[in-house]
Amino acid sequence: MFETFLEFRKCRDLLSNDTVEVIKQWFDSQMDPKWVTSWSTSSQTFHCQACKQKLETGEYSAEELEEIKHPIIAHVLKSHKVPQVQVRSFTTGGNYIDDIDLENQSSFPDSITRFIETTGRYDVVLDALNIAYFKGDFGAWKVKSVASHFLKQNKKVLVVGSRPMSLHSKDKRVASVMDFLSEHCGVFCLQKIGSQKSFVKGQQYDDVYFLSAGHALWARYHSGVGRLVY
Repeated sequence: MFETFLEFRKCRDLLSNDTVEVIKQWFDSQMDPKWVTSWSTSSQTFHCQACKQKLETGEYSAEELEEIKHPIIAHVLKSHKVPQVQVRSFTTGGNYIDDIDLENQSSFPDSITRFIETTGRYDVVLDALNIAYFKGDFGAWKVKSVASHFLKQNKKVLVVGSRPMSLHSKDKRVASVMDFLSEHCGVFCLQKIGSQKSFVKGQQYDDVYFLSAGHALWARYHSGVGRLVY
């Protein structure tokens, strides 16, 4: 049974109530040693309500996160079939340039990590384009609405996106939203993405930076508890 628990822990399996009930019955049936079992829940500080012991949160280690990060980002990037690309980003913490070589995993963008190290810890990461295009029609106001929702909860918000969500947009409605986001949130916008033979749209790469932001926050602060990505 102990080995089974270790396997559950390793795979982070979500156990059904029926499975937990079977496990409880097994422990109840043991006579030597005799186990004391009780149904319980965890507190907001992740302590068991029955025995008061601190529970592990199941957070990933830095090594596990690194193992997960590279295959996912490599899959996203390779789908664009552009072997080398330069990405310029304008942010509320300065401007960045990433030279990405899809054949070399170590060249994956690290600017978002440096941005987070410079500007601090975030509670929520928003994918600006996914939110703005929610239900099909583009609307920058949607990003402002979602950001405002979390800001009212005193959350520190990071917004990751690319054109038309630009810090230098000529569209007055977009510019108004970006002014609000720049004042109240961390903003990281991909401005220009070019390769030797072609220019590709930023929308194709913002997912990579969005995933990298979530990874950087989780790894740097060593906890995914309470961290939200949208």
